[in-house]
Amino acid sequence: MKHERTWDGFADILWITEHLNKGTEILELGSGNGKTLISLLKKGYLCTGVDFSASAVERIKERLTSTEEERRCRLIVSDVFDLPADTGTFDAIVMTYLLNHLTLNRAFELFGEIPQLLKENGLVFAEAFGPGDMRNSLNGKERNGILYNYHTMDDWRKLGGDGLQLMKLEAVRKEKNYDGQRVIREIIRGIWRRKARD
Repeated sequence: MKHERTWDGFADILWITEHLNKGTEILELGSGNGKTLISLLKKGYLCTGVDFSASAVERIKERLTSTEEERRCRLIVSDVFDLPADTGTFDAIVMTYLLNHLTLNRAFELFGEIPQLLKENGLVFAEAFGPGDMRNSLNGKERNGILYNYHTMDDWRKLGGDGLQLMKLEAVRKEKNYDGQRVIREIIRGIWRRKARD
């Protein structure tokens, strides 16, 4: 019997969807296993998911096969810094834990490119683990070939540059029990709006 991976459930997306109308076109950068992407699709949004891993994209395709959501989803295998010219423009961009895998300089670079992917007044939603998280011992290190960074709230405030205005920034801290030990999970969430073009 084949078991679903435990992390293939659904994401907490209320903090995103409360700002979006139904039918909104969303680009998710770094879709990974599709947890957030599929949660958004199930709420009726039109989604494009991008991930550099062909196997991750294939996993999402498998989960969407023969579902109603499959028709409203486009999947692209690509590095987020090298998107195809026809990627399009979107009402919103979502990044879930992508910033944990970018240095701060690369995060600045990505945020500099994001406005051209957004429609007028488009929104950006980013969520990542913060420095208060239990896994912060990995900060600046690689594990299994993947880089981990835990940027501070001050770092997040500097993102956006000339093209994006920070609308909301918060740290969400929760106590969890792992193997009988109480640990802290810290998630930072930010929302930006694309500034009007001159």
